[in-house]
Amino acid sequence: MEAFCYYLLKSGLVLGLFFICYQFLLSRETFYTFNRSFLLLGLFTSVLFPLIYITNAITLPVQHISEATNNIILPNEQNNFIDNSPFNIALAIYGIGASLFLMKFLLQIYKLRKLIQNGNKKHIDSISHIVTTDNVTPFSFFKAIVYNPSLHDKKELKSIISHEEVHAQQKHSYDVVFMEIFLALQWFNPFAWYYRIAIKQNLEFLADTDNTEIKLNKKDY
Repeated sequence: MEAFCYYLLKSGLVLGLFFICYQFLLSRETFYTFNRSFLLLGLFTSVLFPLIYITNAITLPVQHISEATNNIILPNEQNNFIDNSPFNIALAIYGIGASLFLMKFLLQIYKLRKLIQNGNKKHIDSISHIVTTDNVTPFSFFKAIVYNPSLHDKKELKSIISHEEVHAQQKHSYDVVFMEIFLALQWFNPFAWYYRIAIKQNLEFLADTDNTEIKLNKKDY
């Protein structure tokens, strides 16, 4: 478990470095596709990079080895730092927090799937349009777009659907799902929360930039 804690800290540090670079170098730029790639690279790097270990073998003369063995502390003589510190308490708190965030995420997925299954479906260009009577803000989830047409006028709804179609076509849900899982494991890390905001904001900018309906009616949008 100690190795896992070190992994979490290293992973959080790598994510923090990517977030700082993004904030100072890219957040004000309009290269939204590149920004998306950079932010995803930061997530994958923070997950995989701490798993890389570099070992270096050192050959010692026989006499040095014999001297070194005299200073070895046997397992039953070691002072167990983990058992005699607040480490276990902190680890338990982390486990509870991670479990709660994962359960919340799974519950959200369940509610989304139920909403999609109960809505009226129609397929347009490989995208499922889910019409619901629930009071929901329009959203996309992978290849499905959910909306309540009675809450918007026709012109407004056309722009909204066009916006959500970009999300669906460019598979933005993968970014969000991966970020939510990562956040559940890094809930204690402030950089993870800011990173989540950065990813969602960039995806919204990207959807607006590639939205044909918005380009034609910028003022109305």
